[in-house]
Amino acid sequence: MRIAFLAATAAMLAAPAATAEPLALSLTCPGNGDGREMVRNIGKKEKNDPTYVSRRIPVAGTAQVKINGAEGQILLPRAYVIDGDWRNIRKMMVTDTAIEGRVQIALITSAALSIDRTSGTLTLTSDSGTFVARCTAADVANRAF
Repeated sequence: MRIAFLAATAAMLAAPAATAEPLALSLTCPGNGDGREMVRNIGKKEKNDPTYVSRRIPVAGTAQVKINGAEGQILLPRAYVIDGDWRNIRKMMVTDTAIEGRVQIALITSAALSIDRTSGTLTLTSDSGTFVARCTAADVANRAF
């Protein structure tokens, strides 16, 4: 019995370990959603009424996602951010069916990010609005020009 155990252990140690390649993706995600914009309160009647109010507006744009191993970044449509900087995807979890994480949009605003790897649907949800897009993989090795 002991010899069989030692033989099985030696066979397991001799076999090469199966290692998964790190995930490397570059996605382009055109889509639509809603956002908020601040506008002057033209209906202001009382002194204590707010000078500006927010209203929901339709948003169209393209998000770009880069994932390299355990790190991910997203470039949000201009309607959601003031600057055009790449944002880190925090608490990113990658499974066979989904990529999920959190994205800091503003100083105190973050959004939940979810990408369905089966359908290619990207959903970004925050208090300011929701953005839904359809992602396609970009082959960075083959340039358009």
